[in-house]
Amino acid sequence: MNTSVAILGNGPLQHWAAIAAGDSEALQQLVQTLLGPRHPAWILLDAQSERLLGETRMAHPARQIDALFAGRLHGCLQLAEKTPLLHHDAAIGAHLGLALSLFLEARTQQLLNERFRLIAQIGALVATETDLDALLARAADLVHERLAYPNVDIPLYDADRDELVIRFRGGHYKASIQGEDRLPTAQGIMGSAVRERRTQRVNDIANDPRYACPPGVVPARAELAVPIMHGAEVLGVLNVESEHPFDDSDAQSLEIVAEYLGAAIMTARLQAQARQAAVMSERQRLARELHDNVTQLLSSINLIAQSLSSAWQRNPEEGQRRTGRLQELVGLSLVEMRALLRELGPTERNTPGTPAQSDNLLAREQLRRDGLAATIERLARLSAPEGLQLRIDFGGYLAQDPVLEETLLRIAQEAISNAIRHARARRLSIAARVDGGMVELIIGDDGRGIDSRHRHGLGLQHMRDRAAEAGGRLQLQEAQPHGTRVIARVPGRAAPHSESSS
Repeated sequence: MNTSVAILGNGPLQHWAAIAAGDSEALQQLVQTLLGPRHPAWILLDAQSERLLGETRMAHPARQIDALFAGRLHGCLQLAEKTPLLHHDAAIGAHLGLALSLFLEARTQQLLNERFRLIAQIGALVATETDLDALLARAADLVHERLAYPNVDIPLYDADRDELVIRFRGGHYKASIQGEDRLPTAQGIMGSAVRERRTQRVNDIANDPRYACPPGVVPARAELAVPIMHGAEVLGVLNVESEHPFDDSDAQSLEIVAEYLGAAIMTARLQAQARQAAVMSERQRLARELHDNVTQLLSSINLIAQSLSSAWQRNPEEGQRRTGRLQELVGLSLVEMRALLRELGPTERNTPGTPAQSDNLLAREQLRRDGLAATIERLARLSAPEGLQLRIDFGGYLAQDPVLEETLLRIAQEAISNAIRHARARRLSIAARVDGGMVELIIGDDGRGIDSRHRHGLGLQHMRDRAAEAGGRLQLQEAQPHGTRVIARVPGRAAPHSESSS
């Protein structure tokens, strides 16, 4: 009778299906069946001499049985003694060869499936997780859980200090190392991955001088460090350690994961830059509102306050009138400040990155109630010193969209303030008209003109910005014999049922 058939006939055949499914317990039971009840200590190795089952290590085996199947070596069984066994070595080797071919093929397929699952999970994580820290922490856990690497690090690269910042860990490192570590890229296997911009695969780290074992951690056998890249820029490293050597499939699967992580890191950076840009834009807008509105009102308050004492001395009625104007300007200033403070509050409409809706009560309420011409005239008369001759001409103007009219009001407000505060004008004219689909606003004065120091000032820039935002442009012209003309031309957006304003 054939020896192999005899062994199979006496052995637990139900284990073969389990072995073919990658069940290590079934493989262990087969080994014990082949060796018999009184067998010596043993260790089962694969063809690369990596331990599969049995003793942790065997420095000097007394006996070795090769596991051969279909003319190929699949591993070997090492024994601590030369004790006679239940079956011949050739029969044991043949059965182990078949078992190992089935077992290792199943394990290879299982590992491949786990790699595909990991890549799919990382892809889903990158698509759904918006918090980069949470994403990287979860990615480290997934790499550990899916591929059973005992140690996982995902450090980010600090280009300013040329260091790797290690905060995200998986496996044993996560349990045993707390806080943040920094590793200069001039050191370590991970540092080499950054410097050389390529994967570092070291299957015997004990003999690699670059390896640095963290304090209090038992060193692993192998390390695989994959740079996380975006184009030619290094963003970090995906680093894993194992008790088994890494192969090409390990490197290729982690390189795909690293590509996903690189995309996630860049997306987070771009989002942070966009948020910062939105914050800066909002700050600039609020600064412009503060300058155009509150600052100008305060300037008018200051001018009236300076003349109030002399006005009372000359004529109490004049003093009373100026006091009334002063109170009105103070009230308007408070309204403007409250509006700006509301815009600074944590409301959804003021979230950075969303278009700000001006909450300017003065502009909105007066424009809605009185129209642009009356609002500008009231503003000019409130701001003007005694003796200023004011002329308003809106005969050719048609009411426009409220947002556009607020823009025109702010341009006029800045120009009026400049004429009164800087140019010391005695005559001021304000005109507006609609011509060929364009709205033209002209503010002229007979003052000292705008010197070179103020041509690039904040106020003029704000006027230019407002005109540009409305799709138009702002011009400055010198008036004869002296003075300045500010001309804003913007595309018209007529309000529904618009009527001529005067």
